[in-house]
Amino acid sequence: PTGKYVNHLKKWSDLFGRDKLLVLSYDELQQNPETFQWRVQEFIGGQLPGNLPRLNTKGNSKIGISDFAKRTLGPMFAVKNEELYNFLDTHKGPPM
Repeated sequence: PTGKYVNHLKKWSDLFGRDKLLVLSYDELQQNPETFQWRVQEFIGGQLPGNLPRLNTKGNSKIGISDFAKRTLGPMFAVKNEELYNFLDTHKGPPM
């Protein structure tokens, strides 16, 4: 769920231009930190020293959100999530 993130993106886009906003996915950071770091470097036009470390690689179980919370919060965020995806589709910026 993204919450009301789209509200902030719209305001920042109006102030700075969508091309000045790099929208990053935490899922991408977890799944492919190399690509994530490359995207940041491309956006800023420079190198980041070192590599992003992979954390929690010892097989520790991930603490997730409860099914009750998902059922309760999911509908609350559904409209804003859809609004975010539509905004990103119609206001192209740096590639995700």
